[in-house]
Amino acid sequence: MQNFWYAESKWTIIEVVQHVIDTERVFSYRALYFARNDQTALPGFDQDVL
Repeated sequence: MQNFWYAESKWTIIEVVQHVIDTERVFSYRALYFARNDQTALPGFDQDVL
């Protein structure tokens, strides 16, 4: 079931869940960065890098 694509070039359920987890991790890090008033350089985020 988790490897099922409903159409060509669409994400599977597993890929959607992993994307949500990855994005939540990035936003959580950035929220802590701003809350702590961290002065180090904030790294970029490129979702297309594998």
